[in-house]
Amino acid sequence: MEYTPGRRITLLSLVDELLLCIIEHIDTQEALVNLATTCSRFQGLTEPFVWRSVLVRKGSHAREITNTLMKRPERASFIHDLAIRYASMHEKGIQDLNLVLPHLNKLRHLTIESPCPNNGPWRTGGVEFTSQTRIDYTSLLEASIDPQLKPPRLSMLQSLTLHGHGHGDNKFTFGRNAVIFLHPSLRNLTISCSNFAADITPDDIPQEMQKSTPLTSLTFIECNVSVELLDIVLGFPRALKELSIGERLFAFPGCFPKTTLGVEQSRFLRALSKQGDSLELLRHIGGYSRLWPPSPADYPNFRSLKNLRRLELGFESTLRHYLHVCNAPESLKSLKMYDGGLVNIRNVSTLQHLQFVWSSSTELALLRIPKTCAFEVCFTHHGPTDARPVEDIPPVWRAQTQRNGVYNIAKPLKARGGRFRIFGQEFPTRNKTFIPPYMYGEDLPIETLLYDSEELWKFAGVNYRSLDAEEGLLNKESSSTGS
Repeated sequence: MEYTPGRRITLLSLVDELLLCIIEHIDTQEALVNLATTCSRFQGLTEPFVWRSVLVRKGSHAREITNTLMKRPERASFIHDLAIRYASMHEKGIQDLNLVLPHLNKLRHLTIESPCPNNGPWRTGGVEFTSQTRIDYTSLLEASIDPQLKPPRLSMLQSLTLHGHGHGDNKFTFGRNAVIFLHPSLRNLTISCSNFAADITPDDIPQEMQKSTPLTSLTFIECNVSVELLDIVLGFPRALKELSIGERLFAFPGCFPKTTLGVEQSRFLRALSKQGDSLELLRHIGGYSRLWPPSPADYPNFRSLKNLRRLELGFESTLRHYLHVCNAPESLKSLKMYDGGLVNIRNVSTLQHLQFVWSSSTELALLRIPKTCAFEVCFTHHGPTDARPVEDIPPVWRAQTQRNGVYNIAKPLKARGGRFRIFGQEFPTRNKTFIPPYMYGEDLPIETLLYDSEELWKFAGVNYRSLDAEEGLLNKESSSTGS
């Protein structure tokens, strides 16, 4: 476009390419909609951006979207990110989306979050759960791997977050949804509040499916995880990098675990070893379980995770016991421990709880991880038992004997080039707490730093250097660190 001095350049005089670059940087849905209503040219340019990311919270909105897409089917290809997250009072009409979901041929990210039987009036089991997921995600997932369907369904899907429930006795059943692990483009998968089991055996899986999928991240939140199914699905990814297994910490009628991964230790470790060459992050919260000792025959399997960088475990995890016996892989850069499972299964005082944590942590930090590996402990906010670590722990540290448990870990670790940090979970609003999986609109716990060995003498903001120096601790620290 030739520039003439004195000529006024308006937004509409710009070429489409420049306008699209400007529209690309508009970060609110409201602003995009307002721009689209100014003129027909802007409507045509902004419409793909308006539809790119869609959040559905109510059935009435689901019906509007469905009607619009059925009138103008080309809009279906504009949707890249769809989140369906609704409460039970707004579920009527959500099912209309089943008509258009198979036709979202450019969909990259899908979230399905329906009402949870562990919330509201259904938690105690006294009221029948009738709010099963209105989205037929099982049929959708089965269609997505059917090579006979033309055009293919959800062929560009990269991430799926699934919190769905069936009807009656099947409200927690995962079952047929296991087909999602065969999806040819999926890279990130999160499953929550499910009994992760299915009637599948290794003999049902063709050999060509082994190491065939691009899945790189797999997360379970508050799930009863069958080691049989876990063993099978961990054989599919070519190179899984992140695996987070959160077994049930909060078990209510209908979802109490029949068994845990701690019971099936041998098979659990064999399953993990299938991704031993690629796994960089491993997280395991043992959940509503007891403290399981390891089986000696399985010690070598843990060391097969030779590329592991980050390890996060509950103190109740069977993997903690393996660390005590066979050490962490030399590749490990950080180990973080959580106490949520202990709070569930141990009815002890704060002092007794801390003593157990420090005694277990001392050996892990000083003898079982690489010398420069960072070590962290996170104390979990636990609503049912009113465990509030950010409030409960700092007063305990006023006693020097309680600080000594921390020094016993922090000083040697710091001296050899490592780092020790302690966190406590808290919610933004003191008397408003939630349990995982955290639903739309629920606050997530915040991890507050309570201690950092980089500031050796400071506990929850209080510096005890002068007090502890009077007891000779300062001299001991100076001689051990050279400071």
